[in-house]
Amino acid sequence: MARKKYEIRERYICSDGSVYHINAHSEREKKRKIAERERQIREKEPVINGSGVRIKDVADDWVDTYRTDASDEYKRNIKSRIRKHILPELGNMTFEEVTTERIQQFLHDLSCKSVSRGKKGKELKKGISDGYIKKIYMDLNFLFDRARKCGYIAQNPVVDASPERGVKQVDRRAATKDEVALLKKAAESDSRFVFFLVMLYCGLRNSEVGRLQGKNIITVKGKPFIDVPGTKTESAPRKVPIPEELMDKLPKCRPDEYIFKPLDGRLTNHKNLDSSAQTRLWKACKRKMNILAGCKMHRNQLVPPFPVADDLTPYCFRHSYATVLHLNKVPMDFRKYLLGHRSIQTTIDVYTHLGLMTADEIADNMAVDDLFKVYE
Repeated sequence: MARKKYEIRERYICSDGSVYHINAHSEREKKRKIAERERQIREKEPVINGSGVRIKDVADDWVDTYRTDASDEYKRNIKSRIRKHILPELGNMTFEEVTTERIQQFLHDLSCKSVSRGKKGKELKKGISDGYIKKIYMDLNFLFDRARKCGYIAQNPVVDASPERGVKQVDRRAATKDEVALLKKAAESDSRFVFFLVMLYCGLRNSEVGRLQGKNIITVKGKPFIDVPGTKTESAPRKVPIPEELMDKLPKCRPDEYIFKPLDGRLTNHKNLDSSAQTRLWKACKRKMNILAGCKMHRNQLVPPFPVADDLTPYCFRHSYATVLHLNKVPMDFRKYLLGHRSIQTTIDVYTHLGLMTADEIADNMAVDDLFKVYE
């Protein structure tokens, strides 16, 4: 039998400043719960009043209410993981019903997820990676720590659980000359694919390209730059030179307008290209690259074998940018800065402290239009 929905769902600020999420069937029950909460505060009793509060009742609201320091895209990613992985397994449970053992079993099941298969046993998707499982663990910890602070539970059961190992990610690589040539041809036939040229020619992360607005295209000493609105690390915000070949292809837009729009006409709550839209865009781009490479088609579907390698991902173009910087003997500190790395060890396994460097110095020292002759 389905649970009866609550008539009242409100946030109440208690006398001690704590937030109490009230779920009640009537005004009378609401007043009774508030009175009981205030009594517990006055008498300094452990405040445990989470009866009936399910995880799915508050998850989205808590992300919006308490993750005020996070960007909209970061919040969307948290909500996506919660809805996709946590709510199907734990969403109908109340906070006090979830034990450390149940959390550990949930994390174990994530690590053991087998390869999903489609028709005729075709492999569709690999398992979940270590990094992704850790993100889900952090999302769980956020929810249950917030439940503890709100008085729904006495202790956070996630603390004593630990994330298990997932599927090891395939090592990323730089794109080959042939793959770069195919990407250029694809971008010539469809301007939407210039998105990936920005990753190739400027080394931006795909999330950074998706947030670019017209105001982020600036000029330093007469040379075009991208003022990158990075958020991944404290080193992510930076100014990166734009080669002339790319500058001619960038869509023109207003300062407050996003440079790259969603791939299709689907209704969204945001104007920029989010991770889901980027996935659809890459799928379309890779399809075009396969067609340009001579892949056969049947009823508008690509027929294997596919000329473009399966392991080619958008991030390969960022690796290509790093490789080009290395081949052109760009100084280590410049490479670290341009890639937005916190540590130069991430780039070349040798840490070098980055001093004060400005976009003016880069404009004076880098012949950016000559860098990519390696692909000619």
